[in-house]
Amino acid sequence: MSSYVIIMTTNIQNKNTILKQLEWDLFFGKAQAISLFPETASRIMENEVDQQRLEAVYTITEKFIEPENYEEIVEIQHKLSDLNFEHINHTSGSKLAKGEVFSLERLATLIRIVEVFIEHKKFLSDNLLEFLSEDTERFISDFRRNTLREFRTFVSKDCEIDFFKHPKLNHLYKQQMEIEQSSRGLLSKLRQNSKFENPLQFESHDIINDKYVLPIKSDGYNSGLGAIIARSESGRTLYVEPLEVKNLNLMRMEVVLKIDQILHDIARDFSSRLAAHGSQIDYVTDLIFAFDEYRTRANFAMEFHLNRPVLCSDHKLELDSFFHPLIENPVKNSLLIKPSDKGLVISGPNTGGKTATIKAIALTSFFIKHGLFVSARKAEVFNFQNIFYFGNDQQSLEEGLSSFAAEVKNYTELLSLLGESNLVIIDEIFNSTSSEEASALAFSFFEEITKTSGSKVIVSTHHQTLKTITHSESNYISCHVGFDESTNSPTYKLIFGAPGSSLALDIFKKLSGNDSKCEEIYNLALKRLDNKMINYEKLLHGLSEREGKLSKIIEENERLNKELKNQKEAAKGLIQLKVDEEVSKVKRELSKIEKKAYSLLKQTKSGEIKSTRAQDKKFSQLQKEISPFITKKDEGPRVEKFKDMPRPKELVVGNKYFCSFVNQTVTLIKLNNKKEAVVSRGNLKIKCPIDSLHSPNKQAKSGKVIVNTFRTAPSKLEYDCRGMRLHEFQNIVENAIPDLLSGELPFINFIHGHGNGTLKKWLRDFITKNDSIMWDKGESGNDGETRVIAK
Repeated sequence: MSSYVIIMTTNIQNKNTILKQLEWDLFFGKAQAISLFPETASRIMENEVDQQRLEAVYTITEKFIEPENYEEIVEIQHKLSDLNFEHINHTSGSKLAKGEVFSLERLATLIRIVEVFIEHKKFLSDNLLEFLSEDTERFISDFRRNTLREFRTFVSKDCEIDFFKHPKLNHLYKQQMEIEQSSRGLLSKLRQNSKFENPLQFESHDIINDKYVLPIKSDGYNSGLGAIIARSESGRTLYVEPLEVKNLNLMRMEVVLKIDQILHDIARDFSSRLAAHGSQIDYVTDLIFAFDEYRTRANFAMEFHLNRPVLCSDHKLELDSFFHPLIENPVKNSLLIKPSDKGLVISGPNTGGKTATIKAIALTSFFIKHGLFVSARKAEVFNFQNIFYFGNDQQSLEEGLSSFAAEVKNYTELLSLLGESNLVIIDEIFNSTSSEEASALAFSFFEEITKTSGSKVIVSTHHQTLKTITHSESNYISCHVGFDESTNSPTYKLIFGAPGSSLALDIFKKLSGNDSKCEEIYNLALKRLDNKMINYEKLLHGLSEREGKLSKIIEENERLNKELKNQKEAAKGLIQLKVDEEVSKVKRELSKIEKKAYSLLKQTKSGEIKSTRAQDKKFSQLQKEISPFITKKDEGPRVEKFKDMPRPKELVVGNKYFCSFVNQTVTLIKLNNKKEAVVSRGNLKIKCPIDSLHSPNKQAKSGKVIVNTFRTAPSKLEYDCRGMRLHEFQNIVENAIPDLLSGELPFINFIHGHGNGTLKKWLRDFITKNDSIMWDKGESGNDGETRVIAK
């Protein structure tokens, strides 16, 4: 198991002090507010997650964030939210197994927990990566049969005990209610009695020590009123048990004691039933507590906009768009500390965000240690064995140490605690001593720490020499926080590649306003600084200013590119919406035409439309309606497709011919003139060109074989196959489908009924395996029939 050490501002072992500097108490409070159980926040925020479990913790947390799990998580949360978990923990089952008797209230909570687990066992086991053993299944069965069923007869899921519903308690509870009603009635009469009217302190009664009493003024009391049961804190009110209700109080007490004894016996009985399954109860409560833990982790991540980090094996720290989670609308930065880098040095103006940046990086590492997601859009980081954090004031008045002495003491202790991999984070290193000496000491200290290849240092500083030294070293990353000259304010953006000016004098001048004395101080300070330092700071300031302007230009270009990309995507989306709208419109129109065609076929089939002219008229209307949706292709004269088919020498009414106009075998009904004939296909009569009629039985002279088939029975739109054997049904389907594929019918409806589903199953399997057809439930939506459609 990995471990981590946190160095405190005053004492290397004082963990709470440094966590407070990182606002850990605010994160702890948020976890407490989110969680259901009192101990959940402590488990998350006070305990480190073992390195080997970390990936599993992240995976489960992700599952609790997934939208498809939201409803069930909320449902479980709702069921658990009103329970009293004060006396329920991971060892409740073990305590029962050792013979402890739980109260009915405690049992009600525990039984409800087990019940919720049973109701959601699949979700809990799947998402908590748990496998339910046979022992657990046996426990569930026994629990339902021997405990839950009887317990629910008098205790609700809300843990409310209904005494009237328990056979042993029913008559006693009724008796108690009657005695209490009599007592209240008698006390009401006594308050009107002259004996009590004057000494009565106020118009009401009370129950103290399980006895009905009246409030009597201390100066109006006499022993004839009854025994004093209690006194108010001021002593002015005495709570007196009137002699008239003494017997009723005794009767009530007897009944209450009997009820208490029966309740104890009931609690002992149910405790005994559960005791045999102590280990399973502990397992179930563990799962419920784990549910709350991961629900809290997930909600914590969503509350602070955290994301899952990628844990890498090399000593790298890469953060994309990281931020401090407690800052509202934070400026986001990115950084990369490669395995070959020794560390990061942050410089720049005061109030520029160095401390917030240092804390944000520290929190990232601490969050990983506690199995929490991190405050970055993307993060690829190494989980360092030890994390050391130093605040910017390490003075210890208790030990009589100055700031510098305290730093030396802490850093000396740090060197003795270094492990295989260490992340050392220091805000304002050696800021309380001479800059030149502090810089030399600090860099030497860094070199000692990073002798271990798995160690990194991240520091902030104002020391000019330290900024220069680390900037000249290729294995240290130099950066500074930006400052906007136009607004005279920090940008909080990290600018890499160069150190930054502290701008202490400029910021002093800005913050002091127009005060004349401060103006004198500012001018005097400028005179005291040597030209070398002033020029160096000006150089850094100029570099920072130019980089700031360049950064603004880059950001503006990125913004414009993003806007153009968004506009392009929006235009695509608008076009797609228009296309979808038109497609939907066409589908609606085609659906209407399909229904009309179906109706026409049905009417023709049934003989409702007998006139050829009426048929032609309706068919012509459908053709006009559907023509806008048909893409016209230049296929040449239709007759060319059948040019090799022989033509009959003479057309005889009543004979069958192949009609190239409808691509079917038809019967000739009559000849209208030299160019037009009337043919029929079943009950359907159609006008067609005479030259579209061909002999059905003769081969073409070209040598090609042309096979024409026709049915002696008319095609059907619907087959009622209820009660058929499977082989009969298969024959009908296989014979009917060619009519559909030839375009003769728009669909075929097979009525197979519900039954045992044999016909339906075979038909739908047959359709699934055939790429040229598909099915739906038809207009009726009845699952007892299947409509087959050509694709």
